[in-house]
Amino acid sequence: KARIHAASRPRPAGRAARPAAAALIEALGAGEQAFLRCWARAQRSDAPPTADKVRLHLDIDDQGRVTAARSDSDSPALDRCLQVVARRLPFPPPGRPAAVDLPLMFR
Repeated sequence: KARIHAASRPRPAGRAARPAAAALIEALGAGEQAFLRCWARAQRSDAPPTADKVRLHLDIDDQGRVTAARSDSDSPALDRCLQVVARRLPFPPPGRPAAVDLPLMFR
């Protein structure tokens, strides 16, 4: 059965505001089952992922909404699905725009 693990601590990206680590972990947990469904679906696609480690970059606005998401997956199906799930992740308002890189490990 596939599982998702944070490959390492979530890393804030660039100079934008940095959401608290606890909020990042909570949001990641909220999306865990959906991320796993993305992985399972991508495995059945025409271009399944070749690596089980994926970095997901998120831009978060001052209200806590994910405004942009992208991954470094080589699978278009996994990339698209992760973007959709990421845009629904619940973040507390950071008060100013923030960016974060979430390392995901699928096993």
